[in-house]
Amino acid sequence: MQSIPSPYSAMKFLATLAIVCLFAANAFAADVAILLPTEVKLSSPVGRQSLIVQRQDAAGNLREQLANIELSSSDERIVRIEENQAVPVANGTATITAGGRLDGKEFSLTSKVTVTNQKEPFAWSFRNHVESVLSKQGCNGGACHGARAGQKGFRLTLFGFDVDADYSYLTKQAVGRRIVPSDPGRSLILTKPTGLLPHKGGVRLDPDSPE
Repeated sequence: MQSIPSPYSAMKFLATLAIVCLFAANAFAADVAILLPTEVKLSSPVGRQSLIVQRQDAAGNLREQLANIELSSSDERIVRIEENQAVPVANGTATITAGGRLDGKEFSLTSKVTVTNQKEPFAWSFRNHVESVLSKQGCNGGACHGARAGQKGFRLTLFGFDVDADYSYLTKQAVGRRIVPSDPGRSLILTKPTGLLPHKGGVRLDPDSPE
């Protein structure tokens, strides 16, 4: 006599079948391009936002960054494009469009940009505008000046965890030679990472860069 499958066995079979079908569907699903970030907010006159396009697979995983992307602004009176960055011009909203090709197919992606505070007085901040450059260039990493003993007598806190200490190291140690307020271009904090003076860490900054 043939046995009748239990309801539990039938449900288990259907669940397994659903998983197999899902994996099969994902295996044949095409990758897509995604523009990042999907929304941009620029809240100061010196604000900048880099935009990139990445490949995204069917599982939602981000893959390599795509090249040969064309970026354009819907209103250059609000925001303009410089290389791959959105640069604020005036308060308002605009749309950045990214165009290109992925696996031979053309795509067009958009990101909303909101620009504010362009008429407000701007104040530079060591925490936001200096510490961030040190971190971006790797200066406060464990293999550089963020090491426990620093490098060549100059020490920074690891990954900028103590902003006040870093400010003191830059402005007060070495008899203040790291910065020269009367002639900023001669400051060691600039002449070394730009390669004007020998620097074991190599060239880290372009003299014409925002950093």
